[in-house]
Amino acid sequence: MVARAQSPATAGDAATFIGTWALSLESPMGPLDIDLILTTEGEGVVGELGGGPLPMSKVTDISKVMDNLVLNFELDAQGMLVPATVTLTPDGDGLTVNFSIADGQFMMDGTGTKK
Repeated sequence: MVARAQSPATAGDAATFIGTWALSLESPMGPLDIDLILTTEGEGVVGELGGGPLPMSKVTDISKVMDNLVLNFELDAQGMLVPATVTLTPDGDGLTVNFSIADGQFMMDGTGTKK
C-alpha cells in the first residue's frame, strides 16, 4: 500500500463535515457518546470534541486524506496529555468514526449523526 500525504483541510474540503455531530462509539469499556463540533475559521477548519467523561478538546490539526477528515489532538486524560486521532469517513448522511488514543493503544469505533 502506498502512503498518501496528508494536507491541511480547507473549508471546501470539509464542507460535508461542518456542523455539530453526535458520535456514538463502542469501546472496550462499553458505549461512549460524545459531541463533535466542526466549523470553518478563515480558509481552514477547527473543531471541539468531548462530552461525558471526556473534557472538551480543541482540535486545530485537521487534514484531508482521500475522502476522510483526520483530526489530531491531545486528549486530557486525568491531567496527562495523550495523543489522539479521530478519522471521519462519510457514510450516507452520517459518518463512520475511528478514534485512536495513545498511538492505537486504545481504540474505539462508531458512527456519527448530524444534530
